[in-house]
Amino acid sequence: MLPVIPRETLKDKVTRLLAISPYFETKRVLVRRETYDWINEYLQFPDAPHDDLLDATEMAVRDIIDRYMFETGIQAGGSGKRDKYDWTRG
Repeated sequence: MLPVIPRETLKDKVTRLLAISPYFETKRVLVRRETYDWINEYLQFPDAPHDDLLDATEMAVRDIIDRYMFETGIQAGGSGKRDKYDWTRG
């Protein structure tokens, strides 16, 4: 059985997607050209009839960032340990 981890969202979708946009802008997260449904949602956001793919992407990217920061001891906000793999900062 696939483990399900509950994820509580505290902010609206626009704010959450804007928070991860730097990872796309700096090409740390890439989108394949043939993911037409994802691209269409992105192009129509926030007025798209569906935004589930963008929502899932935000949660996945946020989970990866959170796990990376936890495992390396890096803290958000500019304090704490830094290493050569610290891709959480621009």
